[in-house]
Amino acid sequence: MNLTQLENLMLHRVNIFSGLPDSLLNLSSLATIDLSETGLLGDLPYEIFQLPKLQNLDLGYNYNMTGSLLKVKWGCNSSLEKLVLSGILMSGKLPDSIGYLRFLNYLDLRGNQFSGPLPESLGNLTRITSLDLSGNGFTGRSPGQGNNRNGEIPDFFARLLKLESLGLSTNNFGAGPFPLWVSNLTQLFSLDISNMALTGPIPSNITGFQKLRGLYLSNSSLNGTLPSWLFAIPSLQWLELSSNQLTGQIHEFQRDSPLVWIDLSYNKLSGPIPQSISGLVNLSYLQLRSNNLSGDVELQKFSNLPSLQLLDLSSNQLTGQIHEFRRDSPLESIDLSYNKLHGPIPQSISGLVNLISLYLQSNNLNGDVELQKFSNLSALDLSKNNLSVRIGSNANATWPNLSSLGLSSCNITEFPDFLQNLDENLLRVLDLSSNKIHGEIPKWEKFISGMATTSTTIPCCPIDVIDHMFHSL
Repeated sequence: MNLTQLENLMLHRVNIFSGLPDSLLNLSSLATIDLSETGLLGDLPYEIFQLPKLQNLDLGYNYNMTGSLLKVKWGCNSSLEKLVLSGILMSGKLPDSIGYLRFLNYLDLRGNQFSGPLPESLGNLTRITSLDLSGNGFTGRSPGQGNNRNGEIPDFFARLLKLESLGLSTNNFGAGPFPLWVSNLTQLFSLDISNMALTGPIPSNITGFQKLRGLYLSNSSLNGTLPSWLFAIPSLQWLELSSNQLTGQIHEFQRDSPLVWIDLSYNKLSGPIPQSISGLVNLSYLQLRSNNLSGDVELQKFSNLPSLQLLDLSSNQLTGQIHEFRRDSPLESIDLSYNKLHGPIPQSISGLVNLISLYLQSNNLNGDVELQKFSNLSALDLSKNNLSVRIGSNANATWPNLSSLGLSSCNITEFPDFLQNLDENLLRVLDLSSNKIHGEIPKWEKFISGMATTSTTIPCCPIDVIDHMFHSL
């Protein structure tokens, strides 16, 4: 077949599982090549970048393909507009000639093994709107290049004024402060500089982020308080600041904020949870765990949020009671463990139709709990409270999805017969320690052989032997 006039070759997700055919390099009319997720193998021939009319090249997520750009010599006559090489085992440095791609507006090199300093010529790509270099081994400029100290994120990105999305996370840039030059990029809707060695405070005088939808600054060493501009970005939907050293209180959010995702976990934030969070009608993910937050938390307000699926307030100093939840709440996961909550567990929690996991351990909760009402969950932990958990007498009861069950220190006196009905391939965590169980367990060899680390099957033995076994899982 004569394909010399072929202009567009689009085989996304077609199972090829072979090397790139040499004949492809002879199709000089090709303008678009999309061979992403096709299982391509072997080394990527650099000649593909020399096709004279090539505008769009997408070879992303061919995990068994390797290659390098060291031999590529782009010139100013290149018509390349989009280049996607994400998720390939590309290695080596970026050539300086990449700066000649004057029409390039989309560059995605994430998830490769590129290394070395970024070429200064990247700052010449003034038409680029999307740039993602995440998940590589890039470093900052060498000593003597510009005013940057060795290893910091180079500031030539500030010249790319049309950038709408910038991803630099998980590279080998050295320690340095939050880059002030990002405020020049007024068209940004996504900024990802997470998993870096950023130090010092987040600047308080950042402006120009009126279009920003996603801000990702997690897993660094940022400290100081949260600046007020973070809570005033009108279009922000994703705020990710987890695993830093941030202190102070969380400011109030704007009433009409479109926030969908908030993760401030693993910091040193203190004070109360802002009242305004309960008014974020688009919020689906709230992660505030492992801080020093305190004060009474009005949990019933979170159940009224129409989109909230994950609520994690664990490992803080929060007080108050767990009030009734709306049965039609979309909540799928609730983690309130390791706080100072008190009072009974409301019946409505067990009736949440979407709930998958519930973690309430290590609080001051009290009252009676009927365990069977939580049989729709895959993970449940009520340990280390002042609860009296009633097992129920239905030995044929099933927990079809149970993978984790924590009932330590729950004043249990009878062995849960329903455990013999569980899927031994699904259950991974079971803690019945520090209870008042007495007597012997029934014969349930299948479960013990699946769970126990010993090679001996125990059909019937004193409960303290099994209790010790469960406690060591």
